[in-house]
Amino acid sequence: MKQSHKPAMFSTMNTTLDGKTFFKSKLTTPESLDLFKMMATAVDNGMTHLIMEVSSQAYLVDRVYGLTFDVGAFLNISPDHIGPIEHPTFEDYFYHKRLLMANSKAVVVNAGMDHFKVVAQQVADKPHDFYGSGSENTIENGRAFDFDVTGKLAGHYDIQLIGSFNQENAVAAGLACLRLGTSLEDIKKGISETSVPGRMEVVTQANGAKVFVDYAHNGDSLEKLLSVVEEHQKGQLYLILGATGNKGESRRADFARVINAHQNLNVILTADDPNYEDPQAIAEEIASQVTRSLDIQVDREKAIAKAMLLTKNENDAVIIAGKGADAYQIVNGERTAYAGDLNIAKKYLN
Repeated sequence: MKQSHKPAMFSTMNTTLDGKTFFKSKLTTPESLDLFKMMATAVDNGMTHLIMEVSSQAYLVDRVYGLTFDVGAFLNISPDHIGPIEHPTFEDYFYHKRLLMANSKAVVVNAGMDHFKVVAQQVADKPHDFYGSGSENTIENGRAFDFDVTGKLAGHYDIQLIGSFNQENAVAAGLACLRLGTSLEDIKKGISETSVPGRMEVVTQANGAKVFVDYAHNGDSLEKLLSVVEEHQKGQLYLILGATGNKGESRRADFARVINAHQNLNVILTADDPNYEDPQAIAEEIASQVTRSLDIQVDREKAIAKAMLLTKNENDAVIIAGKGADAYQIVNGERTAYAGDLNIAKKYLN
């Protein structure tokens, strides 16, 4: 969209009010007073569009009350954000996720996601585009860095982000932009130029082994990440993984399920924003649900260094999941100093 327009953006990974200055958000969707102030600032800065990541929590606590979106996109749904300070049940989580559809003039929905029929029925009477399995807008000939699309976006696309799920997300973004009047030429250019800090970033060790850094922080995104790496790396795989404290407690069982499904995966459990919980106890809770023994090293830098020392050749890989580009650890309610997964990986490349 930025090819011919001036979009502001509010998201988990990056926020910009002027298209030039970017900063890390404390919340996926800002609190309502902050949100409206930021929107006003974006308008004052001459921004023409707003791309906003709207969380289920934003609807749960009325951060986006009264807002109507020109286009809303529903990318996927899996059990997440369930716990004492989030959603009490999956049903409650799913309900609040769907409120974005109810408050959008037009919608884009992933036809291949779980519970698609529920969302499809909800949006049947408003302008909509479905993409993915069984829809008009389908990816064909998907390769590591390019793919073809049928339907409204028909054509060939180059992409920097590896993985079929990134290609699906690109199609969703393209369909949303198309509804806002963006040209196919601009959509193709935008997809080819897009990179996301902390999303499938790859560096190479001196021995040829790959190190993948990705924000995958729940069972669904971890499964997708592992499937992509396993497609390209056929040697020994080492996963660095932790679970957040005091939120998303259901992720721990989900992580264990994914680890159990990948029996040849070497796993080192570590800290990932433990907050007020003991990271050792979180790791042990995950390990207790896995059918084989796992290593635990709560010092995240030491865990990364250990895994990178274990690789032998270009067939091996280290997968550092969870924090993405976050250069901090949340401990006892505060953001504490942490160099960041990618910077630490680069430190131990040789």
